[in-house]
Amino acid sequence: MVAGALLTISLVGFAIARRDNNTDQGPINGTSGSLATATTEEKQEAENRKDQIAQEQNNQSSSSTSGIKNVTVVITEANSTSVKGYIQGVFEDGGTCTATATKNSQTITKTSSGFENVSYTQCTPINWSSPLSTGSWTINLAYKSAAVQGNTGKTIEVK
Repeated sequence: MVAGALLTISLVGFAIARRDNNTDQGPINGTSGSLATATTEEKQEAENRKDQIAQEQNNQSSSSTSGIKNVTVVITEANSTSVKGYIQGVFEDGGTCTATATKNSQTITKTSSGFENVSYTQCTPINWSSPLSTGSWTINLAYKSAAVQGNTGKTIEVK
């Protein structure tokens, strides 16, 4: 009698658990909710990144006639006071990093040197002489040495 009751309880529990696993619990891993539509700013950032990737690929595929190899420059941080970045796939000392900030007709340019880091060439952080004024700035970081060259750009909003 006890064994029969235990068997019945086990079967009912199994049926309930199976029914709960088969119910629709939402579109993503059992969660309810929806995916938000990208904002205009996110869409523009995605378009800018696509253009940047296309430019980088063009730079890599076409070496200049002087035999200098085109490489990928990466901006890791750009703000109103400084620019930081590295050169992907390059491991050398002595190249020149040039940061240019442009807003309308205003242009600010500063340079630093590249140095070997663990597995790439890093630019010594470049600090602007004074903080950039509020507004939208285009930041370009270029690198050039005897063997390689490359550049990349990014737009930042200074508040």
